[in-house]
Amino acid sequence: MTTTARLANRVGVGPRALESMRRGVWIFFAVTIAGAAFDLFTKWWAVERLPKLGLVTLTERLGLLLVFNHGTAGGYSVGEHTMLFNIIVMSLVLVAVTLCNIMLSGIDAWSAVPMGMIAGGGWGNLASVVAGPTGVPDFLAWQRDSGSMVIFNVADVVLWFGCALLIPIGIRLARLLQGDQRDVRSLLRL
Repeated sequence: MTTTARLANRVGVGPRALESMRRGVWIFFAVTIAGAAFDLFTKWWAVERLPKLGLVTLTERLGLLLVFNHGTAGGYSVGEHTMLFNIIVMSLVLVAVTLCNIMLSGIDAWSAVPMGMIAGGGWGNLASVVAGPTGVPDFLAWQRDSGSMVIFNVADVVLWFGCALLIPIGIRLARLLQGDQRDVRSLLRL
């Protein structure tokens, strides 16, 4: 029995699923690091350049305007403990995303791409929260029909795009499970 087969037996998955998990973990971490690094770079750029420029109009609806978000997602505040709340919740979500990625990668290694995007956006915003009291730099300004603006950053875009990419993976997984009344564990024993 090979080392991979022994490990697969010990973990309770099949050798193919274990190999897919390994590949998925590497993809996940690569995408996570790339997403977080790109987000942090764009935030650095925005903090360095945008205060001198004010509102920069890119299209009729999209512009650049630097603001610092001191609240939770969407700018909401939970009082004086908002920063601690953000750190705890984001850390728990990142652990959950990482664990879900491992299991989902056993079925489809490429599911690690959207999961890595979600984690990369999360790490980018978590690093911004921890970096200092100025708040998370948001600088992509979307003009709504009502005239108000929604301002967000690259981490938010990467995270939400990752969530959107999970939809077809979820549909494919649902079809796999529906076919012969199996559960997820049966897919991991392949």
